Amino acid sequence: MMKTEKIIKQHKVVWTVLILASCAFALMPDIALAGTGGKEWGGLWTMAKDWMQGDFGRFLSAFFAITGIAAGIVRQSLMTFAGMVGLSIGLYNAPTIIESLMTATLSYVEHVLPLIPLGNGLITM
Repeated sequence: MMKTEKIIKQHKVVWTVLILASCAFALMPDIALAGTGGKEWGGLWTMAKDWMQGDFGRFLSAFFAITGIAAGIVRQSLMTFAGMVGLSIGLYNAPTIIESLMTATLSYVEHVLPLIPLGNGLITM
């Protein structure tokens, strides 16, 4: 008997519950509440964004660059300096990237929908 078959037989109850739970979640998509709340964390996000893109972020970026220069001199390699400069750029641009990813909505769907062929092409709208 193979090892995977032995594991499945030993944990038959766990696999059964896992499969039943997966089926239940697949059949009930109307209870999904992702992205429908979270306004209470807005102040924290604004504070973190102001820190990263304000004077504190500039200070950290300069600190990372100086640390990169020092580590580059000690190691005699430019890669540490390049890594720290990349960290500085990432620190400043992280809020913009995160907001772009998390606030992606379907606001342009009416403009894009005619461009996407839905169906087999026999039905026209």
